[in-house]
Amino acid sequence: MKDSDWEILYELYKLPNITKVANKLYISQPSLSKRIQIIEENFKIQILIG
Repeated sequence: MKDSDWEILYELYKLPNITKVANKLYISQPSLSKRIQIIEENFKIQILIG
């Protein structure tokens, strides 16, 4: 797991809004969504409930 993954999870915990987290971390929303999917697959958990 990358250090940036921990930052993504922490920011999502503080601010449960993908668009705002993406803006805060200076990455695109699709890139953030893809990274979250990869984390979910690696740990076999669901982080976001759509």
